[in-house]
Amino acid sequence: MGITHSADMNDICTTLDPNYEPKFQVAQIGAYSDDMKNRLRANYPKITPFFFSDPPQAAYAALKKVVKNEARWTIKREDDDEFVVEFEATTALMKFTDDAVFQVKPWGDGGSVLNMRSRSRVGAGDWGANYKRMRYLVSKSGLNLQKAPANFEARSWTAPGQIDIDAPRQKKTPREKEPSESVSSISSSSSSHPAEQPAEQTQKKTEKKKKKQDNAVASKKSRSASSSSSSSVASPSAEQPPERPEVYEE
Repeated sequence: MGITHSADMNDICTTLDPNYEPKFQVAQIGAYSDDMKNRLRANYPKITPFFFSDPPQAAYAALKKVVKNEARWTIKREDDDEFVVEFEATTALMKFTDDAVFQVKPWGDGGSVLNMRSRSRVGAGDWGANYKRMRYLVSKSGLNLQKAPANFEARSWTAPGQIDIDAPRQKKTPREKEPSESVSSISSSSSSHPAEQPAEQTQKKTEKKKKKQDNAVASKKSRSASSSSSSSVASPSAEQPPERPEVYEE
């Protein structure tokens, strides 16, 4: 998964399952909050724990060795029975101190799973530093990293009060027809049936057009008869041209 960051994300955890979440003790940091879990879903939607084919004890020893060898990382607590290491990490440039804790547990057939939490003490956003720290630790361990099991993602867990962003979106319901539009409420002989409206409108236009044309022709004949029976010849300027039948374009 690619590195990401958020302006309001400074606490990263590889799991939302409280049974697998590593716990701080020295740093006195509480459990991962529901608010931060929702932010994690939004900014790291595909984050997962780290799975190894190596047995838990070997994985724990390799990871703890990496922490000890890092100049700016200091172990504050180590529990060789529970495979837990809590440490402080100082950033290279700004010298900020971050708190981190990880725990290794058995997984699968002789393998192991690493869950880790890394939290910045300063700043609302971490610019991806906490997740980079996790990936760096794993890359330096030399352990045999395995692909995460299908659907094993942090976002697949939903604690009480959380929003499940994986829930299927509700489809927009089509606009209900008004009673006048309901097919069941309209008689098949009614002219207001939606399917009959286009044909009815076309027929009305045709009848209106024909009526105007007939009126124009009748008017022309009437004026012609009146002109021939008149004893006086009208002035050319007084004679009006016959009305042109109006033509409608469909």
